[in-house]
Amino acid sequence: MVQRLALHYVPGETFLHRWDPRCKLLGLPAIAAFSLTRDPIQLVIVSFTLAALAGAARLPPGLLLRPLRGWLWLLALVLVVQAYTAPEPGASMVSRLPVSAASLESAAITIWRLVLMLLFGILFTAVTRPAELRDALVRLLRPLPLVPEWRIALMAVLTLRLFTLVLDLAYEVRLANRARLADLSRSPVRRMRALVLPLARRALIRADDLALALAARGYREDLYLPPAPVAVADWLPLVVYAALMIGWRFWDLPAIDDLIHAGLRWAALICPGCF
Repeated sequence: MVQRLALHYVPGETFLHRWDPRCKLLGLPAIAAFSLTRDPIQLVIVSFTLAALAGAARLPPGLLLRPLRGWLWLLALVLVVQAYTAPEPGASMVSRLPVSAASLESAAITIWRLVLMLLFGILFTAVTRPAELRDALVRLLRPLPLVPEWRIALMAVLTLRLFTLVLDLAYEVRLANRARLADLSRSPVRRMRALVLPLARRALIRADDLALALAARGYREDLYLPPAPVAVADWLPLVVYAALMIGWRFWDLPAIDDLIHAGLRWAALICPGCF
């Protein structure tokens, strides 16, 4: 059941659920930009921030981690390509292979950053309703001239919805193949055909039904959406986050760095197998 909840809205009454979606849209790129760094200390801070936000949202334990199983092959491919195509100076760990400890560390940091971006995206969809996301995009894009805000907002919501729909359909097709013992076939081509063909057929049918539903409900792009000011309490987390990031970037904070490094060393001593 947790797998089916991936990239879906999870109802709740927490602060993140009640937070203005416009602030969420502004805060998500800000956190993602901070996670683009290659400093492990900053990545540790972003990881703890993600864990704290997920705990504050009271999400199911496996909601964030379970969807990563479908991305493991892609992450492994990125790890191998990064390690081989961008070798760092240093002694090779394996003879005749241009792979060093520095290149593996660089590839691992790249994977870490990608995983953080994926997890923040899953967290955002779990605490934001699609209708709230549509209205937030319309209100944010309305001041821009010559920009069809309703069309862009609808396309963004439909893209997210169709992506989650494809995941649901793939899960249903895999269950049907398992019930028919199609997953026991030794031929990878036959297993792929048993998954891809029914999935593509059902996805096209759902897309056609969605287009007919929009036409039946009289979709229009000239609807009026009343303005809704953002409360001061909703701006406060963004202001605090911006102040912390500016201080981290431009101020000399050796004490904080030493404190974080000392904490990591103590954690390594307490749990040597975790680091």
